[in-house]
Amino acid sequence: MPASSEVANTTPSLAGNAADILGLEALQTAEPLEISTLESTKSSILEPSTHPPILNLPPEILSEIFLHFLPPYPDSPPFIGRSSPTCLILVCREWNSIAISTPALWRALQLGFNPCSLPWRKGGIALAQLWLDRSGCLPLSIHASDMESQDVFPIFDVLVPYCHRWEHLTLAINEYDNLHAMAGLSMPLLRTLDMLLEIDDAIYSPLTLHDMPLLRSVVLEDNWEGKSVELPWSQLTSLTLTSLFLDECIVILRETPNLVNCTLQLVVSRTPEDPYPDLSLLRLKTLVLKEDSHGLNVHFLQRLITPALLYLELPEPFPSSSDTGCVDLLKAFVSKSGCMLNELRVIKSRSAEGTYMDAFPDIKYIIVSARS
Repeated sequence: MPASSEVANTTPSLAGNAADILGLEALQTAEPLEISTLESTKSSILEPSTHPPILNLPPEILSEIFLHFLPPYPDSPPFIGRSSPTCLILVCREWNSIAISTPALWRALQLGFNPCSLPWRKGGIALAQLWLDRSGCLPLSIHASDMESQDVFPIFDVLVPYCHRWEHLTLAINEYDNLHAMAGLSMPLLRTLDMLLEIDDAIYSPLTLHDMPLLRSVVLEDNWEGKSVELPWSQLTSLTLTSLFLDECIVILRETPNLVNCTLQLVVSRTPEDPYPDLSLLRLKTLVLKEDSHGLNVHFLQRLITPALLYLELPEPFPSSSDTGCVDLLKAFVSKSGCMLNELRVIKSRSAEGTYMDAFPDIKYIIVSARS
């Protein structure tokens, strides 16, 4: 038996249908209308509709609903599968037409070998071309990773003609020759660049990328050398560098006067460390230092001046034989920089949270996580 709420919700609809039917029957006796017309209308009221209400929506409304089916741009949906916009075109002819004529559905591409993508040699490149064609003239978000070396150039052959529309670019490059496929490209809309570089061979000529006037955020990860890539560092407001030699990191950071957010994972220099002048990053507000096993964060902090810094995250400085040694290092850094930290996070700490809270009473948020 239906619940009382269901009955209540259904009653007005049934009453309305009954009124319509009675009205039609009264009209049938009062006016000389065609019986077939009246019977047809009465049947449409009595029988439930087989036409889904969503199909009655205007195309522009359906198009907007389709966009909410995808991850927020610039995140990209899978190339195929249940979460891909390609499944929308298989529902019916009308949805096919609306989806294909909605460029925003096709502007974020996730390319590469993963469970939700096609192997390139079996049609993936043709599918990528189809997405790019459907994206109209919108800026693009490209995520190309997990690619075999032999696939990089065919993919670039498809992507490069659209480089003037690249807005967010993520690439995984495992050979330096592949990296040079980007040489000389003009990328006037590019705002974020994330490159995973696995380059072990000697670098004879750096890749220079300078025609990117809107570039503000760069992530360079994994095995690479600072001299392998030359970017418009002075434009950047956000920079992440991992597995980079300390001396090369310093060279790059001296060219980033507008940096606001910075994440670093340093590795030991290849040559004996020479004293270097203090490094001033006057606009830096957020600094995250990843774990290191050679005390590089200590050397780095001792030379760093960041008067605008609000957020600092780092592993407890290593090596350290005492709690006071860690606290004293951070005190010296804060005093030298003249910054007013709002949040301090110390990870893998031997010290209790209270030690830092006592040492820095003016810092509003202090979070200390112990070593596992």
